[in-house]
Amino acid sequence: MSEKKKILIIYAHPEPKSFNGALLNKAIEIFQNQEHEVKVSDLYEMNFQAVATKKDFTSLKNPEFFKMQLEQRQNNMIDEIKNEQKKVEWADLVIFIFPLWWSGVPAILKGWFDRVFYQWPKLYDQGVFKEKKSLLSVSTGAPRSLYTERGLNGNISKILYSITHGCLYFCGFQVLPTSYHYSVGQSEKTAEECLLSWEERLKNIFDEKPLNFNGLKDYGERGLSQGSVHQAVTKTGQIVAIKKVPIEEDIDSIIKEISIMKQCDHVRLVKYYDSYFLDNELWIVMEYCGGGSVADIIEFCEITFTEDQIASIVKSILEGLVYFHSQKKNPSGHQSRKRTFN
Repeated sequence: MSEKKKILIIYAHPEPKSFNGALLNKAIEIFQNQEHEVKVSDLYEMNFQAVATKKDFTSLKNPEFFKMQLEQRQNNMIDEIKNEQKKVEWADLVIFIFPLWWSGVPAILKGWFDRVFYQWPKLYDQGVFKEKKSLLSVSTGAPRSLYTERGLNGNISKILYSITHGCLYFCGFQVLPTSYHYSVGQSEKTAEECLLSWEERLKNIFDEKPLNFNGLKDYGERGLSQGSVHQAVTKTGQIVAIKKVPIEEDIDSIIKEISIMKQCDHVRLVKYYDSYFLDNELWIVMEYCGGGSVADIIEFCEITFTEDQIASIVKSILEGLVYFHSQKKNPSGHQSRKRTFN
């Protein structure tokens, strides 16, 4: 028997007999059969209040001007909120089960995040919940094809990024890849297939690896780097840059960018060497530009460029754009213009 775990399920659907209700019941069944401990916060059954107000606190540090973040740090929340916080602290895994409504989570679940979570002293990969895992279970009425990068409804992983990254990873959680249940209202067969897939996944959920988000170290002390970019040395001794891109659902736009980079060869553009998939990341190997960006140079060196330096920078950018147009590429894409000072 594997180690016993503690699972908290945050359930946000008003109908117990719904597909989401079936997901909840199946999760409880699976975990109890494995002799894990399970607690459930059924937000609608609890009549959980979705709106954060002054009434969330037993007393106010500043009664004259209400500032939510300031009051949360005083640890003077009412019992309804403290009880939820204690559940989160207790759990090894927190699962959120909810339908996608109006391209977002139900208001009652958003209110749970607003009232229960707050800015703990340490965040992201150094956050207070860095030893805990989290998982979203999301049902939709529309098919998967509508939730791709070019789909009518947009990339679903981007729609939920404010939750996976902005709420969960922000507080330190290890975020597991989201479980998507598409078109569950279209047919009983679809719902049954989704439920079976959910059951099989939960049986080994603690063996899964979390998504790879950028950590604080990737941004440096002053947070100037855009994305997770690392210096590396090849077997031949060449210094290169490796950009790590988290992958969750749709990668059409990334593949398109790589395709453009492969075709580009110009002194004013960063050279593309190769790319690899590793776990939940795409590693893109590129030319290393040691000088950093123009913005970095201004910030770190605390300088103001002369007119001649500005002219040189603009000239280099325009040369790169002219090349794009001559090759009939899209200059609005993400192909990097080379740093002037490399």
